[in-house]
Amino acid sequence: MNKIYKLKELKKIVNNLKKQGKRIVFTNGCFDVFHLGHLTLLNECKKYGDILVVGLNSDASVKRLKGEDRPVNCEAYRVKFLELLDCVDYIIVFEEDTPLNLIRELMPDILIKGKNYNEENVVGADIVKANGGEIYCLDFGIEISSTKIIDRTLNAFDQRKKLNEKIREDNYLNEQIKNATELIKTSINKNKKIFVCGNGGSAAQANHFMAELVGSFNKNKKALPCISLCSDSTLLTALTNDFKHEELFVQQLKALKQDGDLLICFTTSGKSSNIVSVLKYANNNHLNSITFCGNYLDDVLPYTNICISVPTSKTELIQEAHLSYIHIIVSGVKCE
Repeated sequence: MNKIYKLKELKKIVNNLKKQGKRIVFTNGCFDVFHLGHLTLLNECKKYGDILVVGLNSDASVKRLKGEDRPVNCEAYRVKFLELLDCVDYIIVFEEDTPLNLIRELMPDILIKGKNYNEENVVGADIVKANGGEIYCLDFGIEISSTKIIDRTLNAFDQRKKLNEKIREDNYLNEQIKNATELIKTSINKNKKIFVCGNGGSAAQANHFMAELVGSFNKNKKALPCISLCSDSTLLTALTNDFKHEELFVQQLKALKQDGDLLICFTTSGKSSNIVSVLKYANNNHLNSITFCGNYLDDVLPYTNICISVPTSKTELIQEAHLSYIHIIVSGVKCE
């Protein structure tokens, strides 16, 4: 069934439906980044009458209302979203900034908007009420909007852009990355082992680092000696059962290390007790170490040869930066 019509055609359809005793519900919006609030509104609208007509702002209209970078989804896509919904009976695209003319021509029985409106500022409310119609501003308890979703996404990208610019301009940090690359290469050339460790997401970063060294990176398949202290679930649970949390990585290092081996630790907080403990052990037992952390490094700095910090306290940004550092360093170790 075709759902999209021009005003002249739709007006005839609506008038015929009214003669059949059908109650016409009208709502409108940009429906740009379609979300739960939109879906809930449209489903609720249909419950108030028999036929739901949706007015959809054209691309030009959205651009005037929301800004030059909108809409995110073009008119054709937004129409298609609405067409796929069983609750929507008819769709009409309008070029104006408001649906006032549509409401005047279609004269719905019920006009519905979301909770961010009240009856006084609903466009066309006076026309509908004067014709004996009803106005509803529905509250579903859903705090969401296309604009908020887009703003949150753009803000996340902006945070990353600013952090990357800060990192790029940090000569000391870039020097530390270079030093870490050289220390790893030196350790490998001296036939020393590399150990990696971390907790939670940092454990995943440590294991990623190990996989890049042992496996293939940019088609370089040379296997380099790297051992993860956080990948064996049987050993980790056994050690956790028999030793203090602080000893989780120390106990493994005691069994496997030789003088001159290299320990690489990942910690977003810079405060993990088992990381601090293993760095202390390495420092006291003739091992070199590299630590990847965030902007807090007071607890690890005294015990590590090289500290590669990310100038932020946000965990997700630290982890993303660590992953970039991993790839930069492994590229320097395997591909140069």
